[in-house]
Amino acid sequence: MVSFVKVCPGCGHMEPEYESVCSACNQFIGMEPSIPEPQRKDVRNTDPEEAAKPEATTAKVTNQNANTAALADSSVSVQKQSVLFLDIQNENHILTIQAGQILGQEYPDSEADVQIPRKIEGVEFVHRCHCRFQYEGLHWTLEALDQAQWGGEFNNPTWINDVLLSPGKKEKVKNGDLIRLSGLYIRIKTVE
Repeated sequence: MVSFVKVCPGCGHMEPEYESVCSACNQFIGMEPSIPEPQRKDVRNTDPEEAAKPEATTAKVTNQNANTAALADSSVSVQKQSVLFLDIQNENHILTIQAGQILGQEYPDSEADVQIPRKIEGVEFVHRCHCRFQYEGLHWTLEALDQAQWGGEFNNPTWINDVLLSPGKKEKVKNGDLIRLSGLYIRIKTVE
């Protein structure tokens, strides 16, 4: 029977496919794809003469470690394709953000790259182009957009962990940060 695991993009630790947080480094892995678990050779079922040869056993373990390292390396290449997940609190709704994308309220003439559905409670005061996410160097930033560029006369607030973000200003964000767009609460989940 084949079992499936998730490889943590942060530390390379393997977790059962149903886990959403890495037990080794506490990184969110809920959006990581499940892969077949690498099979380990059971020395109890090997030929006794083969098991008695230490170099053969060592070679098998080394090969197995190389396979595990290859899995970790493949997750590192995924890691460099930075993606941010936004978990809209109390709604069981997750949005996917890529670097440079603008988040805003769903509307027919909205220019936002990622639009929050209008059926979600609290979205009515989110601007159609409320904020922009960037991946700069090794970290994510959030910029509250000045609504004057779209002809707006006022700016509804953008908060990061209860700290008000001024329009046009960028601030670093990380896994677990709580963002508030007007009355909408969003938890950041990163996969870097």
